Amino acid sequence: MLSMCTVLLSLFLYKILDFGRPEHSVVVASQSRHGRLRQRAAARRLRRLVRFNQIQAAQKLKFLVTILQCASVYMSPDRGVWSHERNQEFFYYTVMRTYTESQWVENFRMSQGTFRLLCDRLRPQLQRQNTIMRQAISVELQVAVAIWVLGSNSEYRVISQLFGIGKSTLCRIVHDFCTAVVRMMKEDYIVFPKGEELRRVVESYKAKWGFPCAAGAIDGTHIPILAPSKNPNDYYNRKGWHSVILQAVVNDRYEITDIYAGWPGRVHDARVFSNSGIFRSGLDGTIFNTMPTVEVEGHPTPTVLLGDPAYPLLPWLMKPFSDNGRLSKEELSFNFFLSRARMTVENTFGRLKGRWRCLLKRLDMNLKNVVHTIMACCILHNLCERERDPFRGQWLEDVQQANERFAQPRVGQVVRQDIPRGDITRAFLVRHFTSHPPNR
Repeated sequence: MLSMCTVLLSLFLYKILDFGRPEHSVVVASQSRHGRLRQRAAARRLRRLVRFNQIQAAQKLKFLVTILQCASVYMSPDRGVWSHERNQEFFYYTVMRTYTESQWVENFRMSQGTFRLLCDRLRPQLQRQNTIMRQAISVELQVAVAIWVLGSNSEYRVISQLFGIGKSTLCRIVHDFCTAVVRMMKEDYIVFPKGEELRRVVESYKAKWGFPCAAGAIDGTHIPILAPSKNPNDYYNRKGWHSVILQAVVNDRYEITDIYAGWPGRVHDARVFSNSGIFRSGLDGTIFNTMPTVEVEGHPTPTVLLGDPAYPLLPWLMKPFSDNGRLSKEELSFNFFLSRARMTVENTFGRLKGRWRCLLKRLDMNLKNVVHTIMACCILHNLCERERDPFRGQWLEDVQQANERFAQPRVGQVVRQDIPRGDITRAFLVRHFTSHPPNR
């Protein structure tokens, strides 16, 4: 094999370095002056032609050396094979043929029916073409690998060996999967309530938790990340680790209706909120334009979101009274009923992180991929909630244990005076809960 390569390279070198044989006419010796001039002109042309061929040969030789250098890299002993033989029997035989429904939920965080639905939705984006070099990885295997990564704390090294794919291929699959989920499913699964859906949410909050005009709850949570190389101190939060903030609005069914992610963990929740699209919609008056008010005891009351003390008090955003130790009985009662209804957002974050455990641990990936990963987990959370996939109680216990390790009291934020406050609405709701207290 080596001798054949040597022969081919020798022939190639002989071909490209051949100067050629320029045809020159025979100059008849002549003693006349005109004949001698023609001889000198022919000699000059010949010298110029030889010099031109020498330059071309040098350039070809330089090109050949470059080719040989590149070939030596790929022919080195470090690149012994094009791709390693890997065993993918775990997925194609063990998972697809022997897994029970309980094992599907435990390992993939969703039912087998939801898994197949997800594969069908993402097939146009993830389908790859077979080549003469290798067979393409199937859509089912790509989705399974990505879901296993998002739903577990396992290392890439372990998952790559389990599914029989390379670590670099695994990283690429996870990135492509999250991008495809956000691109193809976000508009269908992250939808802010309007019209009849908004009325249903308000009626549900009133029936379940006794709050008469709530259309959802809003809060932020920290997602641990690897410390970025650029401005790492901006991402070092008050809890003592690097993170980005996920702000979400949720409804009564623990579904996420609005997400805003990516701000550094050092930033206060109120600042994140003031830069979000939900805040601009509230200032424009378009956030609840299909149902701006709700009848409470015959009085029109604005439809509101429920927040914690970190958020400002606005006509369309209610928060509890700051507990300074001197609250009246009516104010304490209001805080109780608001906090009870606002627990939907805390429960949603618990179910989100319990199902997709990658949000509990540190996301060891480039910062530009973190936001897509978080958004993909939120979309998959809504998919599982709509499909009524089981949620294990042990998952929530793991989240509670993680929250206890990093728990720290939150600090209030001064409200800008140029923004309308919601004192009047809150005072009316205090009177409502005092005169007509819901069942505790």
